[in-house]
Amino acid sequence: MKKILVLILLAVFVPSVVSAVANGNGSANAASTTTVSGDDTVVSSDSGQNGNQTQTQTQTSNTGTDTALQVQAQTQAQEEKTEKEVKESKPEYSPRNERATERMSAVATAVEQLIRVSNRVENEGIGEQIRTIAQTQNQNQDKINQSIDKSEKRSSFAKFFVGANYKELKEAKKIMAENQNQIRTLEQLMTSVESDSEKLEIANQIITLQEENFSLRDQLEEADDGFSLFGWFSKLMNRY
Repeated sequence: MKKILVLILLAVFVPSVVSAVANGNGSANAASTTTVSGDDTVVSSDSGQNGNQTQTQTQTSNTGTDTALQVQAQTQAQEEKTEKEVKESKPEYSPRNERATERMSAVATAVEQLIRVSNRVENEGIGEQIRTIAQTQNQNQDKINQSIDKSEKRSSFAKFFVGANYKELKEAKKIMAENQNQIRTLEQLMTSVESDSEKLEIANQIITLQEENFSLRDQLEEADDGFSLFGWFSKLMNRY
């Protein structure tokens, strides 16, 4: 009788237990799957974040490299432009007079430095004006030296009678006055330059240009010096 009851109980409860155990295992597996799935998602998510960070870093690196290359290209282009301007502004006339040659060399050096500093000036308009004045100074030296050479071709005999070649000396004095006006303009432009180092550089070149202009004045006065019979008439005719 007891055996029969035991069998009945086993028949009733064992399937339920087995089912419960089976369900429990299934839930555990499901939870595990979910957990695994969740882990996969996290990993996937983490992988995505790392990928985005790597991509961002790569893009940033590329942007920095591109910017550096652009700056380098701009700097090189500016240097080439400056060298071209310096070369084009060189004096073309070779004076026979030794003092004129020395003056031309000093002015050419000052002009070169002014051109270089003009391309570093932050205000492009001011830089352009400085550069134009500098280039004109060299052009004027060519004209002045040609006039001086022409005036010195006159023989001592001719100078004794009619004096120096006042036509050429007058042209040189006219250009000298133009140089002086440009130097004053250059002084005004210098005050508008923001960089102290660039101001100092411009000031140094202004001093050189001023000294050479004074040297030219002395040379013209010496050329006019000396006695002549009808020099006064020649001066009157040329309005010297």
